[in-house]
Amino acid sequence: MKFADLVGWVVRVAAAVALFFLLRNLFSAAIINGESVSRVAVIRQLERVYGAEVLDNMVTDVLIMQEAKERGIKVTKEEINQKIDELRAQFSSQDRDFDQILAEQKIDQAELARQMELRIIVEKLVGDAGAVTEEEITAAIEQNRAFFPEGTSDEELRASAESQVKNQKISTQINTLIEELRQKANIQTLATY
Repeated sequence: MKFADLVGWVVRVAAAVALFFLLRNLFSAAIINGESVSRVAVIRQLERVYGAEVLDNMVTDVLIMQEAKERGIKVTKEEINQKIDELRAQFSSQDRDFDQILAEQKIDQAELARQMELRIIVEKLVGDAGAVTEEEITAAIEQNRAFFPEGTSDEELRASAESQVKNQKISTQINTLIEELRQKANIQTLATY
């Protein structure tokens, strides 16, 4: 073996080793005392534990978006921003940091906007199912007064109670709508979890 061939071989081996170390994050999720936990193993575990739930949620989202398209329902950026502002105000009224909560749940602005768009579409699909009476607001305030920080204003209590009652009513209608959409849809589940 010539010296030039040996040098070429050493360079290729060194490049392969360097490439392995640079790309190991593509294959390993963690290395513990030299032992690797592969990304594939992590993905399999996530699918086993959460796969069915995530797939179910994604199917529901697609069904809702398809129904909105069929009915000609559209959502503007202004509507999305208004919904985000309302949510931010609701958390603020409870002395909770909205951005911190999003960070803890690993929700970025794009995902938040997607969730708000979906929520607005659902509200439009169920129509006025979320109409709230004064009696319902008063009852909700009385039932939940102890959960609010001391010094919460009546306006904040009312806004929160109205939102809670509206969300409960909408939730009931949403569940009914989703069940109807699932019954009439042709859903072919190709992966089992």
